[in-house]
Amino acid sequence: MNLKVIQTTWQAHGEALKAIRTEVFVKEQKVPEEMEWEEEDNHAQHFLATLDQQPIGTARLLSSGQIGRMAVLKAHRQKGIGGQLLQACLDAAAHQKLNSLFLHAQNDAIPFYEKFGFVIAGSEFYEAGIAHHKMTLEQVNVPSESSHTQQKLAVSDQVHRHKVSDELISLIASMVKQGSRSVYLLCSDLNPELLDNEKIRESFSYFLRKNPNSNAKILIQDSAKITRYGHRLLALSRRLPSHIEIRKISRDFSEIEEFILTVDGTGSILKTNLEQLEFTTQFNSKAKCLEKNNLFDNIWRHSELDPNLRALSL
Repeated sequence: MNLKVIQTTWQAHGEALKAIRTEVFVKEQKVPEEMEWEEEDNHAQHFLATLDQQPIGTARLLSSGQIGRMAVLKAHRQKGIGGQLLQACLDAAAHQKLNSLFLHAQNDAIPFYEKFGFVIAGSEFYEAGIAHHKMTLEQVNVPSESSHTQQKLAVSDQVHRHKVSDELISLIASMVKQGSRSVYLLCSDLNPELLDNEKIRESFSYFLRKNPNSNAKILIQDSAKITRYGHRLLALSRRLPSHIEIRKISRDFSEIEEFILTVDGTGSILKTNLEQLEFTTQFNSKAKCLEKNNLFDNIWRHSELDPNLRALSL
């Protein structure tokens, strides 16, 4: 099956966009037809999801920063298509530097939007007889790497060496964003200088939103520092505990000093011990990833669940 999300206009794909919105909003949700069609459609950016060239989903982005008309045909829901449509809107907004975004979320869709960082802003109101809340997002990520650069990185099998720097942070973020299935991270204290920044947090969030079946596993030696002072990846794990989990390495593996990051069993960023200053980076290193993933899996099986790392009760 071939799923695509394209950016388009009402003039180019209005018939397909209208058919989906008629099915979802007018027929399924009983929205009066005269309320569904607006002049904004002629000027908005539209996003169309197709499966094997058949239109199955839509979304819309206005110049005001409002995202709306998110709709996926019933037969194709719960498959991550809505997330891809929303991410396409966020990416387009980032390229246009529309940093303040908002939408009107139906109440049952609020958890979906919260996964993307949206927060409720205001009291409940009704549109077409359906309860909604306004939600907002302060968009901070403006992609710095071009898709062409990322494609070159994705197929590169060269080994590169980097010290902790903005360049290394960007490489980690780029590798994680390119993943679609699994991220394994072993780091003694979740190195705040390297990993506790908005670029890394956003890359993990992006990775987890792309595919509902994706997961991230993180192993650390010491949880005291991050539970006391906080860490963006810890906060993300508490918000998305079914997709990202942090565990403590057991005492049986207390001698482990490696830094291990593998993505989809293909890309790796490694350091053999704490004294080593440079990290080795490869975007195409399946053999090395297999070796490190086997080590990681063995440590994970014997790891400990630390209650201090779990979501805080309110």
